[in-house]
Amino acid sequence: MMMEPTNSLQSNADVSFLFDRINELSQHVTMLTAKLFASIYQNDPGRLSPLGDIDDMIRLQFMLSEEISQLYAILYHYGQSSRPVL
Repeated sequence: MMMEPTNSLQSNADVSFLFDRINELSQHVTMLTAKLFASIYQNDPGRLSPLGDIDDMIRLQFMLSEEISQLYAILYHYGQSSRPVL
């Protein structure tokens, strides 16, 4: 007897992918934050603020927010269903 995969298998894959993506984006934000603080504390008066790094941090924060929103949507959807997500 063949059993068809349930939606919970797909939701697990979606959740796993989103956690991986959130982790990856968080690492990029951490790296850019460290780079930004290092450049601030160099005390080089002629050095301009690293605006490109700041723009990248803002962009990554938006991407991270979108991924977290998708994760919450999936978890909320499957939390409302009658079937548990395995």
